[in-house]
Order: sequence, then structure tokens, then C-alpha cells
Amino acid sequence: MEKENLFELIRNEEVIIWAGAGMSLNSGYPSGKELCNLLYDNLTDSEKKFFENNYNLLDISEQIFRIKGHNRNYIIKTLKEVFDKEPENIKTHKIISEIPHFKTIITTNYDRLFEIAYKSKGDLILSNSNLAYINKNKTQIFKIHGDLNDPDSIVITQSDYNNFFKSNSEYSTYWSVLKERLSTNSVLFLGYNLEDPNVSVVFERITDNLRSNRKECFLVAPNLPSHKINDLTLKGIKYIDSTAEKLIEELIQVLKENIVNDLENNKVSANSFKEFVQNFNILPKLDSSKDSFKVEGFKSLNGTPAEGMLNLTLSNENDFLLEFKDFMQGKSFGEFEISENIIKNAEISFQGIRLSKYTEGIKFNFKSHAVYDDTVNIRFANGEEFFEFPVKLYGNESFIEVHSKLKSCKMIFKINIQNFPSCNFNFKYNREEICLNSRTELEMYNFLRNFAEGHEFTIFLKNGQKISKSLQKFPELIDHSLLYIQYFQKLQIIEKKYNVQFSNFSFNQINQDSIKLVDELIDLIQKGFILYDYNDGLQMELIPDYSQETIDALKEIGENDSPIVGAENNSSTEILHGQTINLGYKKVEILDPIIININDIINRITNVALAESKSKTMRMTYKDSPFTNEM
Repeated sequence: MEKENLFELIRNEEVIIWAGAGMSLNSGYPSGKELCNLLYDNLTDSEKKFFENNYNLLDISEQIFRIKGHNRNYIIKTLKEVFDKEPENIKTHKIISEIPHFKTIITTNYDRLFEIAYKSKGDLILSNSNLAYINKNKTQIFKIHGDLNDPDSIVITQSDYNNFFKSNSEYSTYWSVLKERLSTNSVLFLGYNLEDPNVSVVFERITDNLRSNRKECFLVAPNLPSHKINDLTLKGIKYIDSTAEKLIEELIQVLKENIVNDLENNKVSANSFKEFVQNFNILPKLDSSKDSFKVEGFKSLNGTPAEGMLNLTLSNENDFLLEFKDFMQGKSFGEFEISENIIKNAEISFQGIRLSKYTEGIKFNFKSHAVYDDTVNIRFANGEEFFEFPVKLYGNESFIEVHSKLKSCKMIFKINIQNFPSCNFNFKYNREEICLNSRTELEMYNFLRNFAEGHEFTIFLKNGQKISKSLQKFPELIDHSLLYIQYFQKLQIIEKKYNVQFSNFSFNQINQDSIKLVDELIDLIQKGFILYDYNDGLQMELIPDYSQETIDALKEIGENDSPIVGAENNSSTEILHGQTINLGYKKVEILDPIIININDIINRITNVALAESKSKTMRMTYKDSPFTNEM
């Protein structure tokens, strides 16, 4: 829990590092005890007799200072010989320098590892004189035990400590800045044993008057015994059982997984975010609003493709998973969509940095890389030609697929070449829901018919090459194509006659009702009338005291086959694919009629005459003006 708490504080840019000698061990520099031994071993035998074996660095350096006549030359020279050597490894320091969340580093080390790692991104602070030149855009490195390039700044002996605290009193600016950093940030101790007097005395002196106002402190060290952990607890320091190297590696991973969300939730500054992701060679695209930022995407910093990863948790739908597997294994090509109802969870990352995590409301479209993506011209052996025909060619060692989209039709030609030269050929055709217009639909179905009939064809490529080929027939596709060719040809006739244009209508509107209406309109255009089956009878009610002339007229209906005519006084219209067709005034004729109850009329048994068509036929015609009364 302490580690998670620490990481959360770091993500909020609320932690400073306090680094000790343990941070330098992997770089080939000595520990405090080893430095004690070096200082002791280079003394003369006569000088060594004044020392006891249990001296710590503070004690031994103070004793040497006194033996040498209150001269620090021997100590500084030894330190320079040790710490001026090239470091063997700065991996951990380099990783820390790539975490802009750390704005302050306090160290008691004499080496230059942090300066080397940070380069121009670090700002070295040794004394009051440096404070006026602090660059807030850089990480400030406070070397409170001094820097070997400035021997007078080195703090190592007891006298140095006394002078340090005397010159850095509470009223000193340097001291005030350190206390401000410690009072407003949590502290992460790396490479430290707080039992060392050169550490504990500085920490306790600086934090003593902060008391309960002090922020949380964390010490990282591997395998501390329980009594030392208890001592840390008494000092208000939380213990994390880990090496500094392992902790920093874990921290980098946590930051990668959360940095985008932290920016969008205002946990981390935009400058820190940009600096962090640029360390991994990617450049973010940010959309800024008044109060926040939104990460829209990443691209490679140097123009080369960035390594990305997509982790998906999908619903267990067998058919979909099989199709997806085929696509990912190169058994199918083109575009593949994973809709939001399939996706349970999705994570996207670039260079290990998680861009986003989704649990709902997202879909993915995958696209294969086409080895050829351009238009071609196609000529069939029967002379029909199709220009600017878009083609995408995909393939691998096992399959070749040709994808083409002609207007609202998508075609896929799939060839299995695993058993070359005996290749299996497969064709799939899908059309979009919307019909663009009759001309483009007619062109599309004409192409399908030519292809399905197995005509030889020649493909003309943009580079001047041409390929001639003929394929097997597809009888079902022939019938399918002819049906819609006839339909759209009729639509074109209707468009010209009634001055309309059918466009952008749903393909699902082409059904039995629309086909029937189109055929009727074509009959009107080409024949001038529409014939219908008429099985119903027609009732004509006569006045009660009808005359002999009426009886004679009814008898004539069945004798001379004159039609019974009815006309409407209102103009008629029909709606076809969203267009209103103005037909004009309608006249209905019952052909070759007969009065089936003529004897009942003659004998005045009824005054309702029943008429039927002997041929069971009715004719309908239209004209621009109303019909005159013809009966």
C-alpha cells in the first residue's frame, strides 16, 4: 500500500528525491563505509594509531582534519580521486532524469551522476548565489554536501557540519528554500540508511521545526530488519521493501500506464506530460480547452513508425472470432470492423505508453496494406468497357485477394494459391444499402453480368501493363444481374417520361410492390393503358321505376361488348422511390362486360344490375385533362 501511495503522489508531481550513497554503488563508487576505509588506508602508520575501528565517515574525516593540522587537502584530494572517475553505469539516474514529475533532487553524494544524467535539463544549486538563477523549467539538484568543483562547498567533517548549520541558519535563503521544498512535497529517500549521522543530522535539522506540517516520507531499501523498520515508523518515515533500481522501473511502468489519464484529469502538467512522452520518441497531439487537455493521438518524434499495441477483450462469439482470426492470420484482407457490442475492454498504447482504456462506446476498423491501390480500365470481349475501375490487391504466400468497389457495389475475388498451379477461385459480392441513381446502378449490374457470363476481359494498368483473363460462369449472378438491369432500365424510361430522377433511395425499396408499379408505368408509357385482372362484379343501382330504354341499353351491353366506363375528376399520383409521379386523370374500363342478372331486370324483380367482364379484364388509362361523361 505504501508503494501505491508513493506512486500516486509522484503522479501528482508532489514528491522530491533525497539521494544517498547507495544510489551510486552500481556506478562503481564506494559506500560510506568503503569511503571510510579509503581515507584510512592512505594514512601513514603513525597517523592510523589515532583511530578506532568503529569510526564512521563523519568521525574519521573530522579526525583526519585534525591530524592534518585542520587542513582538508588530503580529504578533498582523496574524494576527487574517487569521484572524478568515469561512472561504470548511470542507468538508474538516467531513468530518473526521464521522469519530469521530480522537480527537486536533494543529495548528499559528491559524485556528478545526476548532473551527467540530466545534462541541460538539470539546474545545480550549491549556495545562495545559485538561487537567483533557478530555472523553473529544469529539475533543481541541491548538493547539500557540496560539489568537488568547488572544494570550499564540501561538507564531510564534523567541523564542516557545524559551519554548514551556522551559515545555513533558519534565516538563510538556501535553508529556507530547502525547508519550503520539504514542507510542500513528500520525500522519497533512495540509497540511504538514516542511521548514518551525515544523513540523519541534516534531515532532522531541516525537518525539526516542520513537525506535523511535514509531508509524507518514504524510504526505499531491501530487506531491512524489523527493528529498523520500527525506527523509521517512529520518525514518521514509511518503509518500502525494494531496491531503488526496481522501484524506479516499476514507477516508469505506472507512469506509462497512467500519464494520459493524469494529464486529462489535471494531475500532471502539460509540460511534464510532453517531456515524459518525448523521452520515448513520440510526440503527442493535444486538444486544449479552457480547463483541461485531451490527448487525441501520438506520432513518432523522428517520423519513423512508433511501436503500438492494442489489447482487446472480446465477446465469445464463435463466428466473429473465426472471421477475426482469419483476418489477423492473413486468410482474408481489406477492412475489418470490431463493433462496440463485441468489445468488452480495450487498451491502446504507443511505445509502452497507454493512450487510453475503454470499456464501452468504441469500435475499431482494421485495414490490410494493399500491394496495389489504384484504378484500372477493363474491356470485355463483347466490347463493353469500364473506366477508372478502383482495385486494391492484397496477398501473401498463400492467398491473393482483389478488392474493388464499383459505385455502390463491393466485390472480392479470392484466389487460394497454396496448391499452385491448381488454384481455387472464390467470388463474393456485397452492395451498399443506398442506390445512388439509375445510371450508376445500371453500370454496376452490367459489369456484374459481363463478369458472371464468363466473358474474356482485359485489365489495363496505369503503368501500361495489361492482363487478359476469363473466368468461370456464375449462373446465379447472371440471373441476379439481369433482374436489376431490367429494373433500372425501366426506371430510366420512367424518369424521362415523367421528368423525375430516382437517386439516393434504399435498395430495400426494390420489392414486389415497386416492381409491379414499375411494370404498370412502363405499360402506360409504351401501350397507353394498363390491363388488370378483374374478377369482381360491378353493381349498378337503377331508379325504382326504370324505363324500357334502360332495359334495352343493358341488354346491348352484353351484345356488342362495349366497355363499361368510369372516370375520376381528380388527378392521380403514385410515389416511387421518393418521387411523385403525376399520372393525370384516370379512366377505368371493364372490358367485354355482360349483365349476369338481365332477366331479373327485365322482369323487374330487382333494380340492381350486376355486371361482369367475360374476359375478367379491366383497362386503365390516363390523360392530362378530365374525361367527358361517356355513359
